[in-house]
Amino acid sequence: MTARKTRQESGEAVLATIKDHPDGIRRVDMAQDSDLDLTPGQIGNGVVWVREVGAAREGLPFTSTRGIGYRFSDDPDEWAVYERQEMRRCLTTLIRLTRGTLDPHLQRAPQDTFARMLSSQLTGMISTFEYVLAPEPTPPHLTHTPA
Repeated sequence: MTARKTRQESGEAVLATIKDHPDGIRRVDMAQDSDLDLTPGQIGNGVVWVREVGAAREGLPFTSTRGIGYRFSDDPDEWAVYERQEMRRCLTTLIRLTRGTLDPHLQRAPQDTFARMLSSQLTGMISTFEYVLAPEPTPPHLTHTPA
């Protein structure tokens, strides 16, 4: 049986494992690694610690994909893809919160001050995320118009 570990202890082990696999390692592969000796829950806590503390402490940009798994990448394009993917995930969460809970809340209690303030804030956040995630327009001076 695996001993109880703090999030940091699990995180340090996961951090070392990711470093040892520069091409990436999936969570399922970590769970099968007998040298790691972490439960699936400890691996999950470790990944959270790596995202919150370890990657910044080590100066290693963390990325994750379903196919490759977790890794520390040296490719700025990969960082940008991952950052946009995470922003898209956050945007989806905000939209679902707004449509599934907050909008019906306001329909039932339109004078609720907290709900109105939250709606205003979330609308701004959603607009910001949509703006950041929108494709970059081509600057007018680079647009070719036939003569």
